[in-house]
Formats: sequence, structure tokens, C-alpha cells
Amino acid sequence: MRKLVILLSGLATMAFLFASYGNTPPAQKTSADSGNSRKPSVAISKPTLDIIVGGPFVFVQGASCGSQPPPCLAVWAPKVKGHTSIIGLAAQVQYKQFDTGVYDFTSGLHPSATTILVAPVQNASIYSASTTAQKIASSPKKKPFATLILPTPREIVSWNADPMTISSNGSPTSAKATDNLATLTILRYDYQEADALEVKAGTQTFWKPEPFKYGSERIIVVGFVPPNPTTNEDEHKHALEAFSATTAMLGSKWSITFNTPSSTFQRNRPPDPNWPLPQDLLNVIDQIPIETKGGNIAAPVNTLNFELFGKINDCKAPAILVTP
Repeated sequence: MRKLVILLSGLATMAFLFASYGNTPPAQKTSADSGNSRKPSVAISKPTLDIIVGGPFVFVQGASCGSQPPPCLAVWAPKVKGHTSIIGLAAQVQYKQFDTGVYDFTSGLHPSATTILVAPVQNASIYSASTTAQKIASSPKKKPFATLILPTPREIVSWNADPMTISSNGSPTSAKATDNLATLTILRYDYQEADALEVKAGTQTFWKPEPFKYGSERIIVVGFVPPNPTTNEDEHKHALEAFSATTAMLGSKWSITFNTPSSTFQRNRPPDPNWPLPQDLLNVIDQIPIETKGGNIAAPVNTLNFELFGKINDCKAPAILVTP
């Protein structure tokens, strides 16, 4: 995978390596609001905590919780060859390595009664699969490398979507939820400056992250550190391995195809006016498309920004949202 660089105003540049992967069954359409027709609340200016997640993670709604009342959001990370660990990144150069195990993120986070799925880019969304309609397991069929337990987020935002197709084995044709499937997921929570975030492993305190501050946004990054492709290696080899591990964890038999982007494709464009994101958040995650193929495809738009190097489909696969 390529480097995801976080540029901090007034601070030294910090590099963060991670990958994004996922799955879903064919003929499953993903609605931007998952059946909730009210407008998203992401445009509000009150402080919001963004947990930005990159890697072959599965987001399972309605899971059991740690220290908070149910339901919660479980985030499964499959065991994939070549993954060294999960890392967390926060302010003050806080860099935390997660080994295999269960991590409780519920302390200091404010759960929401409902979750809105936000798809801020046209023809792009997180891939959604149902435990009932698609017979997806609500508990892992294969033990995850790690499980993160979080309160129910206010919003789940899909980002960095690429053209790809997921299908069932034996299906005569492939089917997509949207033209492009998200490879980065942002979990958004209400935030108060007095909040003391704490991640626990069992009964022990594992990490007390101090979020990055940018305008009204408070930011923590969590992701895998995958290997870089070797010389002449298929750029999607690692993504295919991660997708296979993810589907085994879900107990499904799906395959993935990475489609060649059209000559006019621009990641995160065009925006969907029905799902606006706050400008402070856009200043962190947004990218200015430079070219559709080859080297640089994005440039920072502000002093705090993610800059992604490499090809559009380089070693990536979509995130998966498992709904009841």
C-alpha cells in the first residue's frame, strides 16, 4: 500500500501506512441513509469526533457492548498474511500498536440512538450487507485478528470510493451496489472538550488518545500497516488476500473484481448535494484530483490533510457494513 500522510499545521509531518478492504453480496442496493429519510446532521458545527478507519474492516451494527449499554458497533479486522499490526494515530505524535485481541472504545464516547449512512459522493457508497437478506454472520465464522467495540455512531461516512465489483461465486454476471465502493470509513460522534477517551483491553487501560483538533473536528486514525507490493507483483494481490480473509470471517463466498477507472474518473467527485460534509472535515479528508492514472492523484487542500500517493486502485478493496 501507499503512504497516507497527515500534515499538521504547526507540527511536524507524520506518515501513516494503511489499506482498505471489504465485501458484499450481489443485487444488494445500498441506500445513503439506510432507510432513514431525514437529512444527515453532519453539516452542524458543534464539536465532532471522527474516527477515521482504513483497512479490511467489517462494521457490524447491533453488536454487544463493553462498558456501554447495547447496541454497539463491532469492527472486525481479519487475519491477513502480511499485516503486521493495527495502529492508532492521535495528537502529540501518539502512535499505538494493536496486537490481536478485543479492544473496547466505548469509554468517553457518546452513543447515538440512530446512525445515518452518509454517502457524500455521487455513485459511491460503503458496501452494505444484511444478516437476514444475505445470510451474513452476525458473529465471525473465523476469529478476527482483532475486534474493536464502539458505541453506535451518529454517522458513518463513506469516502475514497473506487470502481470495483463484488459478486457471488457461480453468478453468471457481476453486480455492484454502486459504481464505486468506499475504501475509507469515518465514524462520527458527538464530542465535548471534557471527554476523556479511553481504550481498554480487558480490564486494563490500553490507550488514552488525545484527538487531533481542526476547527470543529476532533480526529483519531486507526488502520492496518500492510506490506508494499514487490517488484512486478499484481498491485491487487494483497487486497485479494484480505478480501478472501474477510469473506471467510463472514462465512460468505464472494469474489471481487477491480475495474479499470474511466478516463474521466475522479475519486471523491462529483459531490452529492444531498449529503454535504462540514467544511472542517472536508479540509482534512478531501483531495484535489490531479490525474486519473499514474503517480500523484491528489494534492492537499489545506494545512491539515490526507495526501494519498499511488494509483487509484492500488491494493484496495471496499469496507463492509453488516446490518441486521
